[in-house]
Amino acid sequence: MVWGVLGVVGAGSCRDCGVPRGQEHCPQAELQEWFRRQGASAQMIVREGPERRTRWNVPDSGRHPQTGAPLHDDLLISAALCWRLDDLPWTSGAPALAVRAPDPLRQMEREERRRRWEF
Repeated sequence: MVWGVLGVVGAGSCRDCGVPRGQEHCPQAELQEWFRRQGASAQMIVREGPERRTRWNVPDSGRHPQTGAPLHDDLLISAALCWRLDDLPWTSGAPALAVRAPDPLRQMEREERRRRWEF
């Protein structure tokens, strides 16, 4: 999983968006801050061998520097699972549906013609 995540991040397919000024204390900003703290505290071990298997986690000693709360690795794992999305089929298998609707440009043209003849 780690190699897939690194590939997605390295390709620029996964980005962490900034929080607009003045919204530093909104729920999104708090989650991003926790995510970054978890990432900074994560440890990874790459094992020897052809598969180069990895183990990574946030150790139990990982604490938020301001609150002292445990960091865990739940947000990191959620983000890491996103790399699997590229392997999933994103089609429903159903035929495409087209909804017939009046052409708005033709309607505008008709209204314009009516306005011209109203004098």
